Amino acid sequence: MTTSPWASSLPGDLVRLISSRLLAGDLLDYVRFRAVCHPWRSGTASPRGRGVVDPRFHPHRWMMLPEGHGLYPGHPKLRGYVRFFNLDTGAFVRVQIPLFEDHCVLDSYQGLLVLQRDHDTAIRLLHPFTGDVLDLPPLSTLLPQMHEDQQWTLSTWYYAIGCPPFQYRAKAYVVYNMGTGDVSKIFQIDTPQPGEVLQPPRLIATCTADKLCGPVHLVECDSEVLVTGYTDFHSSKMLVYKLTDLVVGKYIPVTSIGDKAIFIQRGRTLSVSAKAFPTVVDDTIIIIHPMQHTVLQYHLSRGSWSPATDPCSCHGTEPGPCSFVQHIYTCCNHHFWNKGLLCQWRKYGSGWLRWPVAAKLRQGVSVIYIHCLLLLVCANTCFVYVLLLFFPSAFF
Repeated sequence: MTTSPWASSLPGDLVRLISSRLLAGDLLDYVRFRAVCHPWRSGTASPRGRGVVDPRFHPHRWMMLPEGHGLYPGHPKLRGYVRFFNLDTGAFVRVQIPLFEDHCVLDSYQGLLVLQRDHDTAIRLLHPFTGDVLDLPPLSTLLPQMHEDQQWTLSTWYYAIGCPPFQYRAKAYVVYNMGTGDVSKIFQIDTPQPGEVLQPPRLIATCTADKLCGPVHLVECDSEVLVTGYTDFHSSKMLVYKLTDLVVGKYIPVTSIGDKAIFIQRGRTLSVSAKAFPTVVDDTIIIIHPMQHTVLQYHLSRGSWSPATDPCSCHGTEPGPCSFVQHIYTCCNHHFWNKGLLCQWRKYGSGWLRWPVAAKLRQGVSVIYIHCLLLLVCANTCFVYVLLLFFPSAFF
């Protein structure tokens, strides 16, 4: 294939400028740009080899699709392929990932997959599009190793928390919901640079019940961290604030999130573009209502509730076809998500779900549900490795 004269004649600084703009959006747009011609490819950095360690190349808005029907990653019927979808554009890609033959997925961070290898509990960060892997110490040897390996630092901070940390731009945030009628505290964890000492999380905002009733959650929406909660103890209506406002003591409600929809379940949050998914209603928050115990969507600008899905989809004993809302909602519940199941509580119940394969090797380890936070920082990478533990150690 010949290179177009106009493409090969673009100045190098202009090529790098365009590529940086694309990289700030979607990684796959950047990859397509580099594929146009040799000058564009040679004049820009390749994601391969640095896809995990360089945050610029993280597939930020990509999420692994829960297939449903028990088709977990690595299921023989999938033939080694896994599908991913983009939360902003609705685009789908299918990627072959051989690692799932002897790995299970525990979590997803900025599009990277957190994997556990079956035979030795090694934790590995995988970039699904470049194939890059970063190996972390096995969970079975991590605690003894910390006393001997200076690459890892154990935080001395302890707090009982009920939902996973929220990570945003090299910082982690923890919400401590003290209970009905009490306050909610938001802590920030700053990522230390190599050679720096890990500092305890610091309190950045306190929400009293008269301003925001819990449970309180954090979500990234349009490059802004939003704080969600309720107006009263009966969860009559939802409230949304900007974290930046709460930090300075301002309580200015967000009255609309435009064409976005927010999904919240078990402390995990996602924001998606309703333009990309026809069954998703814009300017809504999809959540299990604390009092009605069913999945509803709150219309932020109207201040009203309505069903988010067909009731049979979530609560039927043998649910039929469901909307994509349920697939996205399942992404917030890794208890179902990593086992190829959709959230269907009446069918599967509310107890722990066992792995359909290698159950003996995969039971007992989780990075999802937490009561105590141990923050470990590897000096060789830019990552905060968060080990989330129950006491006693009985997970999944």
